[in-house]
Amino acid sequence: MNGQEAGQLFEKKVECVKQFAVKLFNLCQLYWHLAVETVDQLWLYNEFRLGIYVFGLLSFIPIMLFLLFISLVILLTTVLTSFLWTLSVFLALTIGLVLLVPVLCGFALIAGLIIMCHYAYHLLVHNTTKPKVSVKQQ
Repeated sequence: MNGQEAGQLFEKKVECVKQFAVKLFNLCQLYWHLAVETVDQLWLYNEFRLGIYVFGLLSFIPIMLFLLFISLVILLTTVLTSFLWTLSVFLALTIGLVLLVPVLCGFALIAGLIIMCHYAYHLLVHNTTKPKVSVKQQ
């Protein structure tokens, strides 16, 4: 199968999916219009409207309780997650600093000791107060 045949096969499949989507859309549109027409016809009866109003009033409290429950669950999980995240970040920083600060202080002392030894070497061996730095002049 070469590139041209693959392109034609791809276009055939795209066209098939497009036709299926159009059929599905038309079918959904048909059922939607059927539902709207049915509700329009039923809305003419007072009993149907009363039933809708009573159902809306009776379902209001459970829906609000459910929304309150979901809101509390989201709030608690967000607070707990952010607390645990903050705790883990601070714990990692603390462990890092507990390990890093002594190492940095030790390296600073070692660097200072090396500099002092170098200075003492030049002072004792060469009898100079400052080490000579050779600079090439052009």
